[in-house]
Amino acid sequence: MVAVAAGKGGVGKSTLTAQLALDLTESGHRVGVIDADLYGPSLKRMLPEDRMPKKQGNLIFPALCRGIKIISLAHFNNEASAASIRAPIANRFIEQFLTQVDFGDVDIILVDFPPGTGDIQLTLCQKGRLDAALLITTPQEISLLDVRRAASLFIKLNIPLLGIIENMSYLIDAPHITPFGSGGGERLAQELAIPLIAKVPLDPKISSQADLGFTEAQLSLAAPILAHLQDLKKDEEPHIELKEDAFYFQKRELSFASLQRSCPCAACQTSEKKVDAAVQVSSVQRVGRYGLRFRFSSGCSSGIYPFEQLRSLDA
Repeated sequence: MVAVAAGKGGVGKSTLTAQLALDLTESGHRVGVIDADLYGPSLKRMLPEDRMPKKQGNLIFPALCRGIKIISLAHFNNEASAASIRAPIANRFIEQFLTQVDFGDVDIILVDFPPGTGDIQLTLCQKGRLDAALLITTPQEISLLDVRRAASLFIKLNIPLLGIIENMSYLIDAPHITPFGSGGGERLAQELAIPLIAKVPLDPKISSQADLGFTEAQLSLAAPILAHLQDLKKDEEPHIELKEDAFYFQKRELSFASLQRSCPCAACQTSEKKVDAAVQVSSVQRVGRYGLRFRFSSGCSSGIYPFEQLRSLDA
């Protein structure tokens, strides 16, 4: 599962998601796409469906476009109507896309991230178990500012950065003309110590085909993306074990009382109540790639413990 993100709108993130999905499919891979940009879903237009999504029981089977399995809010809303959705409802849609959509057998799922680094993005990172993030930028510094923020979010949540694609780098028929400046992608790649995967030109053909619905890949992005995915170091899942009397993290015993005393949630941090030495943990849940959430017998279940915090706790 790969996030395609920019931290801002207007840099061609959805266009490149669609092109990458088509190129991967045409090269023999089974591809799923989640259009997580709820307030500006555009992938339905770029990848028009051969089959609409359908619901069976609690499961949603995604739409199908040229072999690509895709889910978007635009499949359920009028394309021209505003998506006036408050954050809790938006998060519920995202959770449905992540947990109730049956993509079946796929090799890769691309997640078209919305702009920003807020609530929806956190839900995607916490619930989605992302394997990597692909950053999209244009060469200009104003674009890099937001991409840096997106990169910072992924780094904080222990999601590996796959690399950078610089979009709108130059004119297709005049490579020496760079309307948005030059060198931005290279500078950011060096700064983050990640590869610059591709420089994509401004091409009127791609723009016009996006408006009509892509019929084929115009960009060759699959091979370098897959090569860099294989090069990523896979973090080993930390060993966790819940027993009746204690919790084990990396085979190190932590008492339930010490866990609750260190609970990072706002209620526990501001409470002056002493932790009951007999407090129990009934369940433990992984949160993204970076932490765990515990359900305590005291009623608390909202604190997210980053792995770094668990490594530093005393028994």
